[in-house]
Amino acid sequence: MDRLIQLLAETVLRAKITAEEVEMAERSIRFELQALERSPPVEPILMELVHAAAFRGNSTLGLPRYCPQENLGVINRDHIINFLATYY
Repeated sequence: MDRLIQLLAETVLRAKITAEEVEMAERSIRFELQALERSPPVEPILMELVHAAAFRGNSTLGLPRYCPQENLGVINRDHIINFLATYY
């Protein structure tokens, strides 16, 4: 059990994130956003809008669940590594 916890901790704390993995994740997110545009599920989108309105001005609770199109291509490997170093 200790070894399992150690492996999980190393996976989170010392993640090896490649530029290719980030690019693959971006393509996957683009595909999912296109699918949402073609056939938008009403309830999750409505809840997203209600949540954003209810927590407007709050820097974290008002953030969208779905990645905005304008953020794609902006987030790169360095951003992710810096985020992990700062918050984990």
